[in-house]
Amino acid sequence: MNSLVEWKDRPVKYLRDKVISQLKYNLGKDHLEIEEFDQMMRVALSTQSKSELFSLVADLPKDDSPETQESDYKPDVYRNRDMLVSVMSEQKRIGNWFSSKQLRVITVMGASEIDFRDVRFKSDLLYISLDCWFGEVRVIVPPGVNVISNVLTIAAAAGNKNRTRLDPNAPTIVIEGKVLFGELAIKEKT
Repeated sequence: MNSLVEWKDRPVKYLRDKVISQLKYNLGKDHLEIEEFDQMMRVALSTQSKSELFSLVADLPKDDSPETQESDYKPDVYRNRDMLVSVMSEQKRIGNWFSSKQLRVITVMGASEIDFRDVRFKSDLLYISLDCWFGEVRVIVPPGVNVISNVLTIAAAAGNKNRTRLDPNAPTIVIEGKVLFGELAIKEKT
């Protein structure tokens, strides 16, 4: 992440993952205040601009741990996706399971429940892409897992009952998408 030239051929989601990891690292090392971290995370999660992502971490110390090195880039890593579809039915993802890096949730006139209490995270960052129409999606997380919700609601409800303070060393779940005439409920349970 030394120059923009190194980033030009990388997918935005890959860059976003790297930026979020670096922001979490700098929060953990007390190089960022929680308010700065929160503001920078919101920008990182909402932008599609590679230069804007780069500018967020350009002046921050770099995390040199082996898992953050540029040599780990593999384009096919973004094929690590899973899907949960519920159309006029109910789907549950509970028990002991491995999370993929991306989870696509589609709920139409139904209900979906995703329980992360016994999950084994393959990555410390998981994206949930959500489309919920006339239905309900419940996300259950154990204490110590960060949840960031960037969901558009139209005649719907979205509630995040997870604790508000982010832990830079904990897995992070980012929920993005739309809820129309439905509900997204995020709850923390042991």
